Amino acid sequence: MKKVISEKELKEKMEEAICLLCDTVSDTLGPVCSNVLISNTMSSPYITNDGVTIAMNIESEDNVINTILEIAKEASLKTNEIVGDGTTTTLVLLKYIYLEGRKLIEAGKSGITLKKELQYACEQAKNALKKFSRKTKEIDYERVASISVNDKEMGHFLWDCYKKVGSKSAVRLEESKNNSTYYKIETGYKIEINALKDYYLKEEQLLLKNVHILLLQGALENLEDISEIINIGIQEKKTILIIAQYIKEEVKQQLYSILLMEQIKIYFIEVPDYASRKMDIINDLSVITNSKICDNFLQKIEWNCLGWSSSVKIEKESAIINIEKNDSLEKQKIKIKELIKSCDSDYEKEFLEERLAKFEQGICTIYVGGITTTEKRERKSRMEDGIHAIEVAKEGVILGEGIGMFLASRELKNSDGEKVLKHSLHKPLEIILKNAGLESDKIKKQIIEKEIKEVYNIEKNCYEKSSDTDILDPLKVELYALENAVSIASMLLTTNHIIINEKEKYEIEI
Repeated sequence: MKKVISEKELKEKMEEAICLLCDTVSDTLGPVCSNVLISNTMSSPYITNDGVTIAMNIESEDNVINTILEIAKEASLKTNEIVGDGTTTTLVLLKYIYLEGRKLIEAGKSGITLKKELQYACEQAKNALKKFSRKTKEIDYERVASISVNDKEMGHFLWDCYKKVGSKSAVRLEESKNNSTYYKIETGYKIEINALKDYYLKEEQLLLKNVHILLLQGALENLEDISEIINIGIQEKKTILIIAQYIKEEVKQQLYSILLMEQIKIYFIEVPDYASRKMDIINDLSVITNSKICDNFLQKIEWNCLGWSSSVKIEKESAIINIEKNDSLEKQKIKIKELIKSCDSDYEKEFLEERLAKFEQGICTIYVGGITTTEKRERKSRMEDGIHAIEVAKEGVILGEGIGMFLASRELKNSDGEKVLKHSLHKPLEIILKNAGLESDKIKKQIIEKEIKEVYNIEKNCYEKSSDTDILDPLKVELYALENAVSIASMLLTTNHIIINEKEKYEIEI
């Protein structure tokens, strides 16, 4: 059954939903902030100060409030999707844009007119943010990482990892098996594989040397399809690795039996099916091993189809194939670089950059340590934010801890939309100072009196030169936080009715 919510009830529900969402995450803003403990029915509870994670776990028993929450969460999710940081700032801005805008609408302002004014004000504020930004120096990457993770030592560690591989796509995070946090850089082409169970992987890994590679585009369902390969392998005592998308269970058993009889060193792995990406991976493997891609349904598989690798390391769910230099390798790298330049999708671009990293500097895996699982998860979440911050800092940096937005607010004029945004852009700085137990009005006044040449460093508890400060945010994070907050707030301000599915109640007569 449908129910329509409007007018006074709608206003109350919207304010309740937005304040519930934004007030919960705002305590996590700044260097002196709080964590949130989240109960999880699928696993043990965990602690985090990651804005988007907290937002995604906020729900209400009220169906109307939940509907509004889902819309409001989109602002945070969109910021996280594009830049991976700034999600809490997005929600803080969203709250105050909505609340200030609602006051104007209640005083008679048209919601549609206000929406247009907010969009104009947003562009003005973005231009102001760019005006106060600067190009990123090498030392700034460590600074933005440290601010993002709220830990100078961790920021230094992340920048040390990142600069060795040069791309977020080449950095992976896993929980360490002990208390230590460390990283390993693996050269070679790493692929995910279907779990091997216990066929031949008795230890944690298997290292094969001087391996002949058979690449199958489709499935291997009959051992006779590769009989020539097996016979030559037995005669010449070769080591063979079959890489296929699918291998029939019966064929796996047969191959394993041949291996146990010590007639031939023959192994197999399956590459998971990732739609269009599977062929990209197989094409890359073809290049690095100089193999032909075979289809046993269309052609006879002969020995000259096989490629070669000096070494292959196989683990339970991954394999690393050494890259052998050949004429096709440089051509493939150039092709991927061209695809990256022309790619419009961040998702696809990340995949392309990961492929390129495998060809060049390798993949850096960070193993995140901690005394407890809860600590490891919390540290891993912060490190993810730090790596994202380094990546997006390539496009410029701006004074952080809300100061950049505070400066941008002073460039806005006196239209209603600009007034709303001006008020809202003060809030990140005010909340950061409040969380640290400081007087925001006093510090804002002193920053202006010092003509922005000096800013207040909360952690050091002193003023320092703006040109030398460690307090920096990536410009791109602030631009998208602002843009997404204005977008969702504007839509909510122009919404006068909500239609929801009301839970039906049934009475049973006995």
